[in-house]
Amino acid sequence: MPFLSRRRLAWALLLLSPAMFGVNMLMARYATFVPPNALALGRWFLVAVLLLPFAWPRLVRHRHALTREWPDLVMLGAIGMWICGAWVYIGGRTTPALNIGLIYAASPILVVALGRLLYREKLTAARLAGIALCLAGVAAVFARGRFDNLLSVRFTEGDLWIAAASASCGLYSVLLKLRPSALDPLTRLCAISFAGSLVLLPFAIGEAMLWQGPDFTDWRTWASWLVLAVIPGVGA
Repeated sequence: MPFLSRRRLAWALLLLSPAMFGVNMLMARYATFVPPNALALGRWFLVAVLLLPFAWPRLVRHRHALTREWPDLVMLGAIGMWICGAWVYIGGRTTPALNIGLIYAASPILVVALGRLLYREKLTAARLAGIALCLAGVAAVFARGRFDNLLSVRFTEGDLWIAAASASCGLYSVLLKLRPSALDPLTRLCAISFAGSLVLLPFAIGEAMLWQGPDFTDWRTWASWLVLAVIPGVGA
């Protein structure tokens, strides 16, 4: 019975994680009142702060590993929190949430392709079948039952930002899995979130100086940061 319970929990979490990640796509469309780099910075800094009480003892214990791994942490922070974060919010200003979801649906294909290209991972029959199903699913949604709809698909500037973020998400997933680390997943996420926040900080400052900054007096700003940090940040 315990085995069945664990198995059911695993399936539930497998289904719940994409739903939580979907909140990020909806917020990319909704939270346009917060500048994109500031939105990403607030999200990932809050993630780091929320994880810090749990990760702090292990961060101290593995401080020498942190010193060794800081280039990887900064690289992963730049890819995962800046490009996969702020760029989604830039694209979300002109791209519907459905388009964001469809473009991101192709990211597992990039994970497999990059794993093969960078680390010579084997292309198994199961992975190839998964790629085929993923492509068929994306095409079916775009086609809406008619093949000629595929020929009339038009991409906006926002779609290009989302596509770049999706490609970076694939790269981030591969590097996160295959780059060696002495840190456990939760501690590593905390460290990467801090590193990503540092990468985002100059972009958020430049954004505020050249365009606009976040309105700290607006409760929606804080609510958006909190939702993004808790649900697609820590939860997913």
